[in-house]
Amino acid sequence: FHVEERVRERMAEGMSRETAERQVRRRFGNPLRLREESRDVKLLPWLDSMIRDVRLGARMLRRNAVVTSTAVASLSLALGACLAAFSLLDALILRPLPVARPDQLIYLAFPTYAPERPEADTFNDPVFVGLRDASREHADLFAMSTQVMRPVTFAEAGGRKEEVRTQYVSGDAFNRLGVGAAVGRVLTGQDDLTPGAHPVAIVSHAFWMRRFGGDPAAVGRWFSLQDAQFQIVGVTEPRFAGIEPGRPTDLWMPYAMYNPRAFGNFQFNWFRILGRVHDSSRFELTQNVLQAAFINLRRQHAPREFGPSASPERLARFLQTPLYVRSAANGPSPLRRQFERPLWILVSIAALVLLIAGSNVANLYLARTAAREREMALRLSIGSSRGRLFQQLMLESALVAGAACALGLFFAAAAAPVVVGMLAPPGDPVHLDLRFDWPLMAAAGGLTLLTTSLFGVVPALCASGVAPITALKTGDGRTGTRAGLMRPFVVIQVAFGLIVLFVGSLLVLSFTRLSTVNPGFAASDVLLLSVEP
Repeated sequence: FHVEERVRERMAEGMSRETAERQVRRRFGNPLRLREESRDVKLLPWLDSMIRDVRLGARMLRRNAVVTSTAVASLSLALGACLAAFSLLDALILRPLPVARPDQLIYLAFPTYAPERPEADTFNDPVFVGLRDASREHADLFAMSTQVMRPVTFAEAGGRKEEVRTQYVSGDAFNRLGVGAAVGRVLTGQDDLTPGAHPVAIVSHAFWMRRFGGDPAAVGRWFSLQDAQFQIVGVTEPRFAGIEPGRPTDLWMPYAMYNPRAFGNFQFNWFRILGRVHDSSRFELTQNVLQAAFINLRRQHAPREFGPSASPERLARFLQTPLYVRSAANGPSPLRRQFERPLWILVSIAALVLLIAGSNVANLYLARTAAREREMALRLSIGSSRGRLFQQLMLESALVAGAACALGLFFAAAAAPVVVGMLAPPGDPVHLDLRFDWPLMAAAGGLTLLTTSLFGVVPALCASGVAPITALKTGDGRTGTRAGLMRPFVVIQVAFGLIVLFVGSLLVLSFTRLSTVNPGFAASDVLLLSVEP
C-alpha cells in the first residue's frame, strides 16, 4: 500500500512509472524483508524460536543420555538438599503466623544477666495488668501461658489419660489475633471476668480431627484436668494451631482458670505478654511507654523482692532492666531460638553442595561443548546467529535444571520430615507444616535459574564464540585451549569438595562420639517411668 501510494505521488509530480517505482523501492528496500518483518511482529518470533530450540534441546539431551542423566542426578540431590533445608527454615523461622496482620504483633522480654539464659519472656499477673493498663492508647496486650504437656481425661474415654499440649490465654487473645471458630465459639473477655468461674475450653482443629474425627458433637463434651472439669465450647479454624511454630497447641483455657495463687503474685512468672500495636501508634512510642511502665512496676515491687539488706548495685540493675519489645510476626518460639543457628548452617552447607554439583555439571558441559565445536561452527557458517546458539544452549541447560528441580522437590518432600523427626524425642515430637506453598515454589524457581546460570552460561558462551573457519579445519590445536578453560572449574570443584568433606567428616565424628558416650551405667533394658500423683 505504501509503495503504491508513493509511486502515485511521484507520477503526479511528472515522473514516469518505471522511474517512480525504482526510486520508491530503493527507499523502502526489499519487499520480501518488509513482509517477513510484518509477520514477525504479529506472530512473536522469539516465542517460535524458543519452542523450536526447546524441541531441538530435548532431542540433543536424549542423544547424550549418559551426560544428561549424570547431570540431572547430581543436580537433583543438591537441589533437593537446598529445598529441604529451605522448607525447614521457612516453616520454623521465616513463615509469619496465620493470623490477621501478623506484622503488628509484638511480645515482651527482658534480660536475665544469666549466661545459660540471657533473656526471659515470662511475666507475672501484676506486671501484665500494669503494662496492659498503661499502654491502652498504643497497643492491646494479652497474655498466653507457656505451653505445657498435661494429662487430661475425657468423659467417654473410661478414665484413660491423654497427654495434650495445653495453654491458658486471656479471654481477648483470639479476638486480638483475629482467629475465629470453625465450630462453636472462641474464648471471649466474658470468660475472664472472675477467677475460676468459667470452666470452658476450646480445642485446635487438628486435635478435633485427630481425637474426635471432626464430630461437631465434640462441642459440649467435658474433660478433667488437674481435678478441674472443663467443657469444650469451640474449635479453632484450621489455619491456627498456636503461636509457637513446631509446637501446636491442643487445648486453650481462660486465663482466669489458672492457679488462684498466681493472681496478684509478683513471684508467679508463668505467661508471655503479647500485643497488637494500634494502626495510629508508632512502634518506638509504644516501646517507650511500656519501658516507663515497666520501671515503675519494678520500683513498686523492689522492697518485696530484695528487702532492706539489698546491695545498691543489685537494686539499681533491677530497676534499670530494659524491656525488649520484639516482633511476634513469626511467633515467640523456644524451638526457633534452639535451632535457628543450626538451620542456617544446614542451609549454608546445602548451598555449598549445590555449588559443587554446579561446577561438576559445568565441567561435563564444557567437555560436551568441545565435542560439539564442529557442529556449532557449521551452524554459524550457514547463517545462524551467535545469539541464537547461546539461547539454544541455555535452554538445554534450563531443561536439565528443571528436571533436576522436579526430582529435587520429591527428594525434599522425603528428607525434610526425617530431619524434623530428629529435632525432639518421640514423646514430645516437633510438628512443622512442610507444605508446598508459594515461597517454596519461588525458591525452587530461583534455584533453577541460579543453577542454569551456574553451569550453563560459560559453556554456552564458549560454544557460541567459536570461530567457524578455524573450527572446521582439522588439527586446529583448540583442544589445549578448551582444557585450559576447564582447569579453573576443576580447581573450584576440588576445593569445594575438600571443604564439604572436611566439615562433614567433623560432624559425623562428633555425632559418633556423642552416640557412643559412656553414661556411667548399664543403659540396656532401662526404662524411664513417670508418675502422675
